[in-house]
Amino acid sequence: MLDYELMSIKMIRNKILASVEELTDSQINKRYSEDKWSIAQLLRHLYDSETGLTQMIKFALEQSNTGNLERKPLFMILDRTQKGKVPEGRAPSEKFTTKDELLSLLAQSRQTLLRLIDEIKGEDEVEKLAISFPKFGLLSLAQCLEFIGLHELRHFEQLNEIKLETLYVPVSP
Repeated sequence: MLDYELMSIKMIRNKILASVEELTDSQINKRYSEDKWSIAQLLRHLYDSETGLTQMIKFALEQSNTGNLERKPLFMILDRTQKGKVPEGRAPSEKFTTKDELLSLLAQSRQTLLRLIDEIKGEDEVEKLAISFPKFGLLSLAQCLEFIGLHELRHFEQLNEIKLETLYVPVSP
């Protein structure tokens, strides 16, 4: 039950963690320009997003929201030419944050999500649980997890761009 989705979000999260492993607190807080996030802000956004999605799943479970759900085309999330907007007042803070603090937050949000999923009893609940998404309407739990993975994959690409913009030092000929 949800084995593929759980494996997928774990693999993508591991890629993100490995990508920042060698970076310093100063490096992850560096911004290339005012209109772009730092790596710290991006990591905070991933934490905030996962925490919000976990709350949405919990709400759907408490309300016993169910339905016959159609799969939605979530892969459009990966198209970074389409800029997403963070809801008003939900943009990550510009406050200096240590890498350890951010990694701890990410571990906490993932642990909370996984604990909640462990509480879900039957296959029917997994298939019929309807989670209300602002952009996509109702999603199944499996598609909600798929969204988490695709969202993090989108930001993994962004993280690598930030690293190039802020940390790359060209070698002089």
